[in-house]
This record gives sequence, structure tokens and C-alpha cells, in this order.
Amino acid sequence: MRNIKFNKEILKDEAQLKSGRKLPNDAVEVMQMGTLLHQIIPAVLFTSIIITTAGWFGTFLLKHSDKPAPEMDIFFALKLMVIFAIYFMIFPYIHELIHGMCYPSQAVKNVWKRPTSFFVYCEAQVSKKRMIVILIMPLFLLAVIPYIAWLWLLPELSATMAYILLIADLYIVFTCISDIGAVWVIAKYVPRNAEVFSRGFKFYYRKTNRRS
Repeated sequence: MRNIKFNKEILKDEAQLKSGRKLPNDAVEVMQMGTLLHQIIPAVLFTSIIITTAGWFGTFLLKHSDKPAPEMDIFFALKLMVIFAIYFMIFPYIHELIHGMCYPSQAVKNVWKRPTSFFVYCEAQVSKKRMIVILIMPLFLLAVIPYIAWLWLLPELSATMAYILLIADLYIVFTCISDIGAVWVIAKYVPRNAEVFSRGFKFYYRKTNRRS
């Protein structure tokens, strides 16, 4: 399936990822991905804006609909727990597969297990625009489109299910926080005509003569 390989061992160290390929001499490391100023703060800021805006609008629609407010009892909590359990087991896997499917088909993609999630790794060199698409696609497919569908189906949903699905969708947005931060870093610090690739947990770019 698009050259995606599944590793049985658990990812514990960055050294497990590296293929041993020599880093090109003209490769430039993108601004350190884990720094507070350059990734974490923008990621938290943008994610908070998305969650707050979508949550406020969804809640506004629910409050002004003819649906009765759901009873916040043990049954509501149990339904919410079941939905979140399903999301927690399935969506991290789907999230990483979407990343992998967006890389060139001929590139080797490795899906690694983590203690509580999955991680897809690929060293293919792609354009800046494509890397941004690779990073943001899970957010678009797993949160944005379902949110639009939720708005469309809202009149047909019960109040309880409407609230639960809204909360679940906002949770998916939150799980994309690292992707949002990475998009910010690449969009801001990688030159327009550069190509981007990974080595371990770091991103690098190389300048090209390609016109974007």
C-alpha cells in the first residue's frame, strides 16, 4: 500500500529512525522543532483559536436550535468515554497513515509503534508546499471535513450525540497540535523554492531552482 511498511518494534529512540544515509552538504536544518518560541507557542495559539472558534460556533448553534439540552448524567459520560476510547485506539493510526499516503508513492514510509500512539517516518525530499500538505492533511480529513458534516447533519442528530461528536471533533483538532506547529515552522523558516526532508526527528531543507 503505497510502499508503507509497518514496524513491529516500539519506537524508543531517534537512532531507530535513521537509515544511515549521508546528510547532503547543502542541507540546512530547519529552526529547531522543539523550541518554545518557534513551535510550541504558535502551535498552542493556533490550535486554541481553532478549537475556541469551532467550539463557540457549534455551541451557539446548539443553544439556538430546538434541541433540548442533554442531561449531563452518568449515561452521557459513559457515551463520551466510549467515543473517546474508539478515537484513542483508531484515530492515531489513521492519522499517521494519512501522513504516509501523502508522500510520493515510490518513497519508503515506515509506521512505528509508540507506547500510546503511532509515528510515520519518511526521508523523501519533497517541496515545501507538499510537506505542508503532508502535515496538515490529517487535520483537514479527520477534523475539518467531519466538522462540516456535523454542521450539515446537526438537524438530524440528537442533542446528546451532537454534543458528543462536537467534543470528539475538537479533541481531534487538539491531537494535531504538533502538526500545526510544524506547519508554522516550515512555512516561516523554509525558503519558498526549497525542498524539505527528515532525518530523525529533525527537518532539513535544500534550496532548488524549482519555481513554486
